Amino acid sequence: MPYTLEYGAAVQPQPAAMGVRVEETATGLRLCTGPLQVDLRRAAPALPGRVAVDRNGDGTFADDEVVMAGDDTAAVALVDAAGRSYTSLGAAEVMQVEESGPERAVVLLRGHHTGRDGARLFAWEARLVAAAGQRALRLFYTFGNDVTAADFTSLQSLGLSLPLAGGATRYELGAEPPLAGPAEQAPSLFQDFDNHYRLTARDSRHEGRRAPGWLRLSGRNGTMTVAVRDFWQLYPKGIAADARGIRVDLLPALTGNPYAKEAADPEQRVHLYYNLADGLYRFRQGQSKTHEILVSFETEPTRVGLDAFQTGVMAAAPSDWTCASGVFGEVPPTGTAWSSRLDPRQSRSVAGYLKARDERRDYGLMN
Repeated sequence: MPYTLEYGAAVQPQPAAMGVRVEETATGLRLCTGPLQVDLRRAAPALPGRVAVDRNGDGTFADDEVVMAGDDTAAVALVDAAGRSYTSLGAAEVMQVEESGPERAVVLLRGHHTGRDGARLFAWEARLVAAAGQRALRLFYTFGNDVTAADFTSLQSLGLSLPLAGGATRYELGAEPPLAGPAEQAPSLFQDFDNHYRLTARDSRHEGRRAPGWLRLSGRNGTMTVAVRDFWQLYPKGIAADARGIRVDLLPALTGNPYAKEAADPEQRVHLYYNLADGLYRFRQGQSKTHEILVSFETEPTRVGLDAFQTGVMAAAPSDWTCASGVFGEVPPTGTAWSSRLDPRQSRSVAGYLKARDERRDYGLMN
């Protein structure tokens, strides 16, 4: 999708047609992008919160326009090595507005995964990004090992549940090719290596190489699409759905010790499997990891937004303009006689790097 960037002293900023509003409520914070309203509870911050979509465009958010209830079923669940469960639903230790402008707002939340007995394990941090006029949210979720009693702490799993209000009737799952059907088929995809995934949906089974990492549900109250950035690159990863909603497994529960053979090689163990040992996820004290998740409620979603989410959008000036500015000294623009000897070498260098990255399989949870 092409964009145009205007610059210079003659450019006048245009007022935002529909800004992002952020306001405090009796229980927490409320964000409104125009067509989307999000309520966050300070006492039990379900993620990404209670979400409503103004489907009829009347400027209000009725009960039948709620797509996520924001109750206790929407949470990150962490399971430790002994099988004890903790969730992100403990009271937020921090809830603050980091950015609040006409085009976007960012809310920061911090807390600890908390068990029913009040025990805490691993700190978490979430940033919720909302943009004006958009029916989508970006969620950055970070978990970190702040346990000081041991050098390493192991986990069985960590995943985020995203229930769709009113339930789901149909799904579409990103695969090779995409798979669709009734939500009751309960599709589940597990990316176990950078070049292999397995997918089940009721009695059917499929295998492939690199899943794009998105899943869409449709139901009575609307449509929800969830995507994980760099899904296959950050294996192991999982994504699943049923009639209740979507589950994103940032650390999927492992069966047996699936990486024992690969980790037997000391070089590979350090390179790729440092955090995968004995069928568990092992994290050193102070180690943390951030994942970026897109949660979209577009009524007629397209692949354009999903592709842009995965690849990112950046402003790039033409080569000749950049070179003429002199910022890098005397450098010839690409595509000219002066650069004719350098351009092919640069192209081969980039292609060689990407090829070597695939051959070395420089991917995985912390890569």
